[in-house]
Amino acid sequence: MKTEILYLDCCTSDYFQGFSGEVLAVPVDGATTLAELKQGVEDDYNSSCSDPIPGFIMAIHNAFEDCPNLDKIAFPDLDLYKDCEDWDGCYAYFGVKL
Repeated sequence: MKTEILYLDCCTSDYFQGFSGEVLAVPVDGATTLAELKQGVEDDYNSSCSDPIPGFIMAIHNAFEDCPNLDKIAFPDLDLYKDCEDWDGCYAYFGVKL
């Protein structure tokens, strides 16, 4: 069985449609890099998943392997949190497929 990390959506929690498996949510803004996003997925997994998921670390690596430059901004169209007083709590949602 191969574990996969699937990118689901980038939106506020009001608009997230859900996923049948484990969901990881990473807060993002217009300055979040791919490296920070990748680390956020791992951090959310470590803080919210009570049971270890086999192959999770490899699945994170696989999910970001097509990104040659992890210093690139992940969501450049989003507002910057530090510059936006009315930040709406945007999250990048990922699903864990076993």
